[in-house]
Amino acid sequence: MAKAGSEFERNVFINCPFDPEYRPLLRAMLFTVIYCDLNPRIATEGADSGEVRIKKIVDISGNDIEAHDDDPERLVRCLSDWFGVNINPDLPSGTRIWHAYNEFNAAFEKEMEDRGYNQDEIDDMSVARFMYFVYLLYTPPEE
Repeated sequence: MAKAGSEFERNVFINCPFDPEYRPLLRAMLFTVIYCDLNPRIATEGADSGEVRIKKIVDISGNDIEAHDDDPERLVRCLSDWFGVNINPDLPSGTRIWHAYNEFNAAFEKEMEDRGYNQDEIDDMSVARFMYFVYLLYTPPEE
């Protein structure tokens, strides 16, 4: 995939509630941003961000992504469409990204099991640590 602009222009600032019920959306969103060769930026990247909650799910340059009905698969498709229109029209389909996310999740669960994590530790994993494992386990598609 072609890279979008400068390093700063590749930043995607994500605003998402940090409550457990939003975790599936946040994790799908983080993976999608990374898959699209962009840099996710989020208030909870650090261990002590002090940021508790932000009202909107996603706000990219003041443009809300279309409704996703709290469905991670629909959110991935919405993000893929938005990035395809605004950043890189050569991105794969949202369906392809969703399949890659599911493959990543299988590898992630296996890696966590191999490292001795229990389900609570996986569920409560910090954003920074989750992103580390996305970068570690995700292999970009061949061009």
